[in-house]
This record gives sequence, structure tokens and C-alpha cells, in this order.
Amino acid sequence: MSSNYHVYRCLRLARELGFKCIDMGADVAFYYWPSALIREFIAIFLTKRFLIWSLLCYALFVAPVLAALIAG
Repeated sequence: MSSNYHVYRCLRLARELGFKCIDMGADVAFYYWPSALIREFIAIFLTKRFLIWSLLCYALFVAPVLAALIAG
């Protein structure tokens, strides 16, 4: 069992290591959520940064150029 705000990252890591598991998150105090979610976002961002940066660059640079070319 883990805190409910980082169950996703724990299960993803376990899957990458080849484990089959399930988890149920333990309740966390409401005031702790903002800092916990920021920390989890940063942790996921650091492990998937190439994908995130690629999608961001596409959305900011490639998609507008393609839309302008298609619009004529």
C-alpha cells in the first residue's frame, strides 16, 4: 500500500520491472495534496521528458505551421 497520490508512479515502475501488482492508495490529508501532486508531476515529467517536450514542441511550433499551410 502506498499514499494515494503516487500510486500511479509506483505501479508504472513495477510494470517496467516486470512485476504484476495492484495497489490501493492510503488516504492523505487534504492540505498535503498540492505539494504532493507537484512533486509527482515533476517525477513523471523527469522520467518522460522526451515525450512531453516532443508533444509540447509539436503543439507550439509544428501544428500552427501546418494549420497555416493548410488554411492557405
